[in-house]
Amino acid sequence: MKPLVHIVTTAFFLAMNLCAAPAFFTVPQPENGKEHEQALKVGHFFETADGAPAKEATEVALYHRNGKLHFSFRIHAFVLDPASNQRSFFKAVQTGHDSNVWSDDSVEIRISPAGKGAPYYICFNANGAILDTAYENGTWNKSWSAPFQVKNNLVNGAWLAECTLDLSQLGYPEQKQWDVNIQRFNQAKKSLSAWMPLTNGDHTSPENFIRLNLSGKPGKIQMPPSLAEINEQTGVPFEAAGLKEVSYVSELFSGDRIRARLRGKGTAPAFNVPVPRGKGENLNLRVSFYDAENNLLLRTIPYPYRQEAEEITADITSDKPFSLYLNGQLVRSKVKRLNGDAFPLVFGANLIALEPERGARISGSLKAAGELIPLDGTWKLGNGVPPAALKNQFDDTVWRNAVVENNAVRIPEASGRIVLRKTLLFKATKFQPYPAGSWKVTQNDAYALYYDGSGIPGLPLPLLPDWKLRIAVPDELEFLGVTYPRYQLTAVQQGDLTKLLPSPELYRCRRLGNGQYEICANFSFSSMGTSSTWLQRIAAADKALLLVFRATGKAGTSTGIRFHAEAAGGAYREIPQFLPTDILPPLNGKAPEKLAIMLKASDGGMADAVCERSYFDTLKAAGVNEIVGPCYTDYLKKNGLRHFNFFNLTSDRYQYSPANKIIPSFFAAVPDAQGSWNGRKTGINAYTVAHDPAAAPYLEQIIEAYREFYPSLSGIWWDYEFKPFPTGIMRYPAFSEKSIRDFARRHQIKEPLTDLLIRRKYHDQWIDFSCEAVAGMFKSVGLAASKQGLPLYVYSGYQGDPVCKTAYNIDWALAGRYVDRAYCGYGLNRESIAMTRKSVKSGVLVGGLLKMGKSVQRDTAAAIVRMALECGGGVLLWYENRFDGSTLSQIASASRVLADAEDFILHGRRCDERINAAGDQKKHIAAFEKDGKFGIILLNETSEPMTFRFSVKDFSGVLHTGDKIQVQGKELELKLPAGEAIFCRGE
Repeated sequence: MKPLVHIVTTAFFLAMNLCAAPAFFTVPQPENGKEHEQALKVGHFFETADGAPAKEATEVALYHRNGKLHFSFRIHAFVLDPASNQRSFFKAVQTGHDSNVWSDDSVEIRISPAGKGAPYYICFNANGAILDTAYENGTWNKSWSAPFQVKNNLVNGAWLAECTLDLSQLGYPEQKQWDVNIQRFNQAKKSLSAWMPLTNGDHTSPENFIRLNLSGKPGKIQMPPSLAEINEQTGVPFEAAGLKEVSYVSELFSGDRIRARLRGKGTAPAFNVPVPRGKGENLNLRVSFYDAENNLLLRTIPYPYRQEAEEITADITSDKPFSLYLNGQLVRSKVKRLNGDAFPLVFGANLIALEPERGARISGSLKAAGELIPLDGTWKLGNGVPPAALKNQFDDTVWRNAVVENNAVRIPEASGRIVLRKTLLFKATKFQPYPAGSWKVTQNDAYALYYDGSGIPGLPLPLLPDWKLRIAVPDELEFLGVTYPRYQLTAVQQGDLTKLLPSPELYRCRRLGNGQYEICANFSFSSMGTSSTWLQRIAAADKALLLVFRATGKAGTSTGIRFHAEAAGGAYREIPQFLPTDILPPLNGKAPEKLAIMLKASDGGMADAVCERSYFDTLKAAGVNEIVGPCYTDYLKKNGLRHFNFFNLTSDRYQYSPANKIIPSFFAAVPDAQGSWNGRKTGINAYTVAHDPAAAPYLEQIIEAYREFYPSLSGIWWDYEFKPFPTGIMRYPAFSEKSIRDFARRHQIKEPLTDLLIRRKYHDQWIDFSCEAVAGMFKSVGLAASKQGLPLYVYSGYQGDPVCKTAYNIDWALAGRYVDRAYCGYGLNRESIAMTRKSVKSGVLVGGLLKMGKSVQRDTAAAIVRMALECGGGVLLWYENRFDGSTLSQIASASRVLADAEDFILHGRRCDERINAAGDQKKHIAAFEKDGKFGIILLNETSEPMTFRFSVKDFSGVLHTGDKIQVQGKELELKLPAGEAIFCRGE
């Protein structure tokens, strides 16, 4: 009997996976001539920013035949002028193959064999230009050409595209199931919509793809064309074309919990599926269909379920007629009574405007999400106002508050138009992370919700007068407080250098009792003091706040936080929201001693010491051993995390450097140290720093300034991506009279040289010359750092990638000898990794994994371990979502594998040849031997559970996998959940 080891998650995680089951569409194979009739039609796309239905619709019909998948798109745009050329509504500039097609209005298709997680990427525009690439051998192969054709037709207000993808040429001839995501880029609105409601999730991740099942029959289940078809009273309409009878399961779920479920059967040609009755916040509806053999035919996307919270009812009485306007549109005219009249809410701001007759007495309330909003003194009243006062954009800040007498608003006897206004905010406060379903936290650990005022475009809420945020915290969470960056960047200039000043008290928090808190802003927008749009964005980010919580409840508990915002004395009032929160098991990370697990943690440097320490302790519990980000105390020395922050010898207008106070005296003493381009002084001259001994004492002063500013500093960490020519960021130009003379002498150039002539005529030679200068600069800075006991670490691109020299001015063959540790990324290009490792003196790299923003995006434990294995020195997690427990749980899982296998990875020999494995599983197994000992790492790098079946050559003993397995040449069978990794030690 074969040994069997099951490595599984807890029942809690299994329940989560059930709710997270991907949407599943069966794509029919239609009869000839009935392609349009029998195709599967999808009419719902969602804005990825907020999950709302896309304002400009995208429709797609799908069918397959003879190994080809057909897409028929109808892409809508609002028609502003029917007489104009409709082509102008779709930006279509790019015409060349593999050009920047995504910069136009475009459609993006990502597709991969089901569960493989290695997607193909295709993007096309209205010109028919195609950008295509395939993920092969750990990197994107841009030379790949997709077997894809598109034919476009532009009609009034719509772009029609007929597309064919030949699946038979993708190398999986028997593949019947494919994971697909489709996005539409709308350049006019700068928006992205997808056929899955991602709510700022990662549209590139296969976890968020829809699974397509290619049926050999014409039958299909047809979904409703829009969300408006979903109705609790009548049910959800479906069609069963070509199918006699199907069974269904209709489910309501919230976060990771099924709230209600109904089962039944439907018959052709059409039927309604009932909506189960269930309670819960942020409910979603999903319906699954099965044929007579219980084969899954279709699982819908999670439809955002329409609840009371998405409409408002009005109960208003007046002794004189009044009219009601919603967002500038007249919805009731000259009535005296509204008795439960219901109106839909839109995401963001909803302006309720009442136009009463003068002298009227009007009373009553609005109701939304079970909460009454009375007609009271928080409403704004304007006399003699223009018609624009009925619209959202009108400025009513100078209006007075309504006067209430005997529970009714008294309308004055005044001439002209009189308007009562109140703005109801619907889902306007948006915290990051944007959780898919529910926010995940781990037991006993601290997590932050980040808030920078985003939520309504053009209406940053904390900048409104008298802004308040109210939160209600459940018993299972402890509110540690509100905090914000300890320092803020200002627009006050000293030459070209931006100052960093201590933050004032930006926010105040007041405890109201019963777990309720009120957070108030203590600043105004005018205090930002700058007209620069870019600096305003930086200043706005400096006003961001963090709400920090510790999970005190038990793992497996589901709870949540209620919150809403108010402003302008109640004239702006948000309908309360609920953030479902699930408590996961405690983090049990195990940090390696030497292998790096570095996390970009830009949210350190908090003004509140308790919040900051709790935050860092949680990262430590996840097995992270290095962070790059601010910390202005010595706490990380006590905590044990190695601390780095961005190092630069100087700064531009938008970034602060502790070197700022040294730079003026440095330039005064060594004038050639200031770089130049085309006669303009700028930056630091890398050539001078490399070659002039007079620079050394100033470099030492700069290193000392960093140590003073960051008391926990563990080393100098230089993110070096600076160009040799001014076609981007050029902070370290090597141009000077002396460097140009030396360059001319080396290349025996007789003609007079200028910066411009060098770029035009001697571009490649200067690239090599300036890369040598940068390497020399690293040598000088590294020597200054070593005198103070600090190593020099440098991040840049891979050796062999042309942009490493031309865009980053780095040649690792020159610079690698002066760097204590190199960090590189992104992408798992094994050839580039090998070239770079060969060029650096340590022989190992820390490889980068990239995620963008603070949304719920994470790498799996298997992906983290894989990058560390290939690079040999560890992994750099960039923009990984450190505010979500599921992310840190994956890092913790990876850290345990890397810590247990560290000695083998650093000092052992890879011996993958000793593994006999089924199919392509061998590439997911890494074997090591060292001093007669043996170890293997298994990596499930797919999105589905994987059962490994393998044997080990020339090994007889015990394999430790958590359980002990006696190995004597037998085949082993181990099951790993999706994305997991495990280390097995042999004895």
